[in-house]
Amino acid sequence: MLTDRCRGASQYLVRRVISAADTGLIRTYFVEQVAYEAAIREQFDALVNRLQRREECQQDALVALRQLNRLYKTRFKSEDLPLLRDELLATLWTCDWLLAAPPQLLEYPEDQLQAITGVVKNVLQRTKAGGAKRPYSLVTKFLHFCFPTTFAIYDSQAAKSIHMWAVFAFDDDDAADKAVATRFDELVLGDTGGYGYSAVLNFYRTIWNASTPEDKTALNVQAARAQDLMRSHSGQSTARVTVIDLIDKLLWRARGNPVRLGLATPLISAE
Repeated sequence: MLTDRCRGASQYLVRRVISAADTGLIRTYFVEQVAYEAAIREQFDALVNRLQRREECQQDALVALRQLNRLYKTRFKSEDLPLLRDELLATLWTCDWLLAAPPQLLEYPEDQLQAITGVVKNVLQRTKAGGAKRPYSLVTKFLHFCFPTTFAIYDSQAAKSIHMWAVFAFDDDDAADKAVATRFDELVLGDTGGYGYSAVLNFYRTIWNASTPEDKTALNVQAARAQDLMRSHSGQSTARVTVIDLIDKLLWRARGNPVRLGLATPLISAE
């Protein structure tokens, strides 16, 4: 159940997402990176179509992983990328529920969220068993670009921002609030086995559920606007931008700064 404090912090953050997507740093990012963002989203759309048709797509998946690993500087060993590719595809090909109808994270029934978390954890476990490190951030990026309404991205910068939201959303002096807040500690969120990924998903759902109908509409409008911008400037007709993308871009660029997240205002000198 949302407390007034959690609801308030969530609404402040959501409204910063809306304003930053309209005229701020999210809008700037998509304008500046439109060519790259459109191309990679189109590439992943084609990859998912082949996955859904059960077609051979090993080479396409490997190329996509290499691009993500290089451009997002996730520092996963290049020689281990084929192993990761194989474990991703092996996991996805067993997820008929995902390939047939990717669920909407923000609207998915609470008791079924474990299935989404389980995909991430399964890939990480299989990769480790194959002798490689567990590429948590890279896996969530790959899955998000494949299924942009289902998976959220974990990275250390986003984790800093989620933790900062929790500082404002929960009362450290209240035992129940403090217990909830510990789920959003950076070390918990960043567990390389993916055991903190459920908290990442919970964050997205919490701020969505705390949003007013008007703010939800505004988020959808801004996502559609960014998507139209991307498609019109690039000619990539299947590039997609979702509400999850907008939130992720703010978390990533804010790097835990409460002012950038809309949770605090700059101090003004008394002089």
